[in-house]
Amino acid sequence: MDVRFNGQKATFLGIWVMPTANSLDVINGVRAALPDIEKQLPVGMHMGVPYDATKYIRDALREVIHTLVETLLIVVVVIFLFLGSWRAVIIPVVAIPISLIGAAFLMLAFGFTLNLLTLLAIVLSVGLGGR
Repeated sequence: MDVRFNGQKATFLGIWVMPTANSLDVINGVRAALPDIEKQLPVGMHMGVPYDATKYIRDALREVIHTLVETLLIVVVVIFLFLGSWRAVIIPVVAIPISLIGAAFLMLAFGFTLNLLTLLAIVLSVGLGGR
């Protein structure tokens, strides 16, 4: 197979993550090992990571956290607007983080993983639970 990168001949090495592995931990380990591997390469040969699928995962996690914060703020504002009392707002402000921590603990206790689909479901449940 002929592989080219930036117009030059290259060698391709694909790394596939096992279904039970954490993709972010794997790419962090690979990136940590790259400098040691590059020291052993012949003169003039360089290493690089032309494609990193975990960039999408990192961006998605950042967006989930951003959306979760927005959802919490919207829940607080809606409750305050409809009930007109800061005392009524305190209950969801305390209950939502406790329920999120409790759900994560139960998932961990039963061996479930915290993946992107689960995080999106949590954001949806916070938005619906505040109603």
